[in-house]
Amino acid sequence: MSPKPGPHMLSMQSKLPRLPIPPLKQTIDKHLEAIVPIVGDDQAALADSHKRATEFLKVADRLQQRLIAYEKTQPNSWLERWWFDYAYLSWREGLCINSNYWIAFVEDPHAYGLATPASALVPSNPEHRQGKVWDSREYGEFQIRRAVKFIQKTLDYKDLVAEGRIPVDMTRAGPLCMDQYTRIFGTTRIPRMGCDEIRQDKVTTNARTITVIVEDQLYSVEVYDGAGHRKPDGDLEAEL
Repeated sequence: MSPKPGPHMLSMQSKLPRLPIPPLKQTIDKHLEAIVPIVGDDQAALADSHKRATEFLKVADRLQQRLIAYEKTQPNSWLERWWFDYAYLSWREGLCINSNYWIAFVEDPHAYGLATPASALVPSNPEHRQGKVWDSREYGEFQIRRAVKFIQKTLDYKDLVAEGRIPVDMTRAGPLCMDQYTRIFGTTRIPRMGCDEIRQDKVTTNARTITVIVEDQLYSVEVYDGAGHRKPDGDLEAEL
């Protein structure tokens, strides 16, 4: 008997609390506390920060009321739009290094019939044709089959997202927002002056092809057949 499916990935969204706006004094106190390790023994800098905080309080209440009014106009959070625009879309540093640090992979001991990779995947080992990638531009069985397994596992996860079968992330305080999972696939970032744009539509979300980049060349590879079924491993291997 198959296990009973869990709740839909987005079933708890309506129960999420809205992000609160911190009290003004708490914000100021935390700011002053946070700069202490930065200024160190520079008492003049610390005194200047306290002076600036006092001056800011003269207008802070009016700004706080504007923030409260703004929060009521936002569908999810007063911070969400600003976070996207300023933390990601307007930032011109490389996100892979400065924000999204890495993607971790778990070694698959049975990657499509291959128990272990070649002992060396570098040109310096003449005993392994599978390793002569960079100089001969030839790709061995291990690389092709590992790529096929990566594609199939990615499509498996895409199906889980599309069907809402990702388990809801939970903490002791309750559920977490799951909306970010809906943007993993079929989403792209359009460069714009000042602030980029995130775009997602049904054409890309329901795409039947993937893009494979090899030696600076881009190839469109069909991963579904004419009937809309996933291609088996052997067919994808032949495609690659």
